Amino acid sequence: MNTVSPSFLFEVTCFFGWDDLVPLNQLLTAFLLGFCATLVVYKWQGDHLKSDATNSNIVSGNGNTCVNIGGSNNTNTVTIKHFKTRKCASNKPALYAPICRSSRLNTKTQASCRRLTDKLAQLSDDGLLKTCQSRIQKMFRGKTKPDFKVVLHLAETLNAINEGSFMRAYTLLNKVEKLLPSTESNVEYTLRWFHLKSLAQLREGKNAGLYLTGKALTLIDQLEPGCLSGWVLILRARLISSLVFEQQEETTEMALSKDAETLFHTAIQHAQNEFPQQMENCQSYIPQFASIGLVFLHMRFWPSLNKPKLGIPKQASPQSLEKVQKILANIDESAQTCHISKLFLMLAKASLQYGLGHDAIGDDLVKSARKLVKKHAYLRLVDCY
Repeated sequence: MNTVSPSFLFEVTCFFGWDDLVPLNQLLTAFLLGFCATLVVYKWQGDHLKSDATNSNIVSGNGNTCVNIGGSNNTNTVTIKHFKTRKCASNKPALYAPICRSSRLNTKTQASCRRLTDKLAQLSDDGLLKTCQSRIQKMFRGKTKPDFKVVLHLAETLNAINEGSFMRAYTLLNKVEKLLPSTESNVEYTLRWFHLKSLAQLREGKNAGLYLTGKALTLIDQLEPGCLSGWVLILRARLISSLVFEQQEETTEMALSKDAETLFHTAIQHAQNEFPQQMENCQSYIPQFASIGLVFLHMRFWPSLNKPKLGIPKQASPQSLEKVQKILANIDESAQTCHISKLFLMLAKASLQYGLGHDAIGDDLVKSARKLVKKHAYLRLVDCY
């Protein structure tokens, strides 16, 4: 018989909110009598977290960190598992459970699907939303395999997120969920599902991302590394970084910061393990986004075009500034990039200048970022990635 772990209870409680606690207890009772946890999770994964979250308290135990989030009238608890890497026979980095990973399919169909995912994501992330949607519609006419349909619906989902159409994004994700069982590589596509659902939640200002990316870690541990797992790791690192910025207790702050840093670095490793010539744009983007995320993590704030100095310490520690300078120096700006990456790289450079006390240089970089947004209007909706 399956049992419910404390971390599962914490994460489900966070996902539903305290208002649903009584029916949830009843459901869990029925679950203990015979329902499989996986079926319950997939039934719930389309729901949204209802409460607005602000970190209020931390409890450590069992090697993990329990974070209480929520307003004064609605406090929920979520467990943040401390991120660890390991190696198995294939020498690939992996997470938590002592099992080796399954190989990702590299059939002609899957290779085509990855290239298609990569090309369409490039169009969308560069703000060519109409062009991207037009190509998707044309491709639907000639594609009959479930794998291609899933890839195209997922591409539509990213497009909807980038234009701020979140209800459409959730509708498309529901379509994908129904098609997943009939695909050849459903675990890999499910990772993309988790990434896009979490991204939509983050952009919309909701809080299910920690729950969703936490569930995705189990899938990541079952599969060879690649770009799709790399995107999930970056987004989870981004979400944990937000918790780091709010901490008052140093021990907890350092533990969460270490987790986020490990996630960013591991995301880069996953991208490097992608099959050759299948997701070349993503292989370029992921190190850029991970490095930018590391800059904001070390600076202890996430910038906004409206409040670019928000959270900048008046005197950042020399150690943090040195780390940030090295990270920015190592970003390959000649590599393939997108407008979203360019925007956040400008803000990352601005954050360093503000931290060094060079406000005039920081202001100039923010002005350049605002010009980029004015030229590409969709970037107004991209205050996070």
